[in-house]
Amino acid sequence: MVYAGIDVSSKTNVCCILNEKGRHLRTLSFDNSTKGFNYFDKVIRNYGSKKYIKIGLETTGSISAGLKFLLDKNGFVYKEIMPDKITHFRLSKPHHTNKTDEIDARVIAEWLVVNKNVDYTRISNNELTPLTRAHIRQTKIHKSSVRTLTAILESTIFGITSLQGSFVNTACGEFIINEWLLTGKINNLNEDDFLQINKLSKKRFGKGKFNKLLSLVKENPITYNETMLDRIRFEMSIIELTNRNLLDIEKKIESCIETRNERMMEIPGIGAMLCATILAEVGDIKRFSSFNKFYAYTGLEPRRFETGDSVSRDKVSHEGSRHLRVVFYKNMQVIIKNNPEWYSYYKRKRTNKETCVAYGHVIKKVLKAIYFITKNDVPYDPIKAGGVKTHS
Repeated sequence: MVYAGIDVSSKTNVCCILNEKGRHLRTLSFDNSTKGFNYFDKVIRNYGSKKYIKIGLETTGSISAGLKFLLDKNGFVYKEIMPDKITHFRLSKPHHTNKTDEIDARVIAEWLVVNKNVDYTRISNNELTPLTRAHIRQTKIHKSSVRTLTAILESTIFGITSLQGSFVNTACGEFIINEWLLTGKINNLNEDDFLQINKLSKKRFGKGKFNKLLSLVKENPITYNETMLDRIRFEMSIIELTNRNLLDIEKKIESCIETRNERMMEIPGIGAMLCATILAEVGDIKRFSSFNKFYAYTGLEPRRFETGDSVSRDKVSHEGSRHLRVVFYKNMQVIIKNNPEWYSYYKRKRTNKETCVAYGHVIKKVLKAIYFITKNDVPYDPIKAGGVKTHS
């Protein structure tokens, strides 16, 4: 077996090749370009069949995208390693005080030699990964614009966003901003305007809210200027664009999930987005020989740190995909509300724990149910699937 550690950079990559005993075979440099990738491919093939070559590189985002594309295309097995793991491993080496590209590449290769049993399995849900991550990015942009627009509106008419929950994201809020605020009509509202918004909101925006809006406008006279109007129009355009993008992405994700017979979709509260994220970030769940290995791979397990008399609170390990953590915690309220057993379990944990910690305990139950029904290909049952035991 041959182990190759690659230190990736934007211009030149350095590769250190070791045998299974950790003996140095070769160090080479190649450009971070197609020409350099082809040179590396030609050199690495001299050390035997692809199944006897294990390649490791640090997680570097877009910088290593071209190299990973070549490795995938040519069928090489490689492992992306979190930088903090390499940093901690380096401290155990005699040359840890020095830092060069050659030393970094050798440390990565030595890490592979020491961790021979590391999982090199590549996630095969290539069509889901870009969709789920694009959805997370668009959601982040959308929330940022909503926060910015809310701040602008509050500085213009203090208290306007309290008229209705999620004011900026509602049809009423959009109507008030586009038709009344931006046009200047908000200073001269009458009974006809009330009837119009009352009909639009299906009578949810009643006379009380309309009168409150009139009083807010009276208390906060609006001074119009082009800078303020341009800022509102810009944020509104971003919100409208991200809303359209999110709808398109969600339709594509739903169409991908519909073609699969995923058992986890039988669990109440788990929708297409969460299911797609799990498949995209974890891959084939059946490949894990035990639930503990699956649980550890997700990075959602708690981590405890104790030293002497100091005991820290349990925290999420953060070893797995951050995209999976974001989507899981975002969907926890829906999952808990749709599962009475988990809701009761959450309430018991919530008596002496913080919300996020209680969520973490429920997430373990959810993951156990997902693993059980997927591994055994059986319908979801809240008791058999590793759910919460009922109390008589």
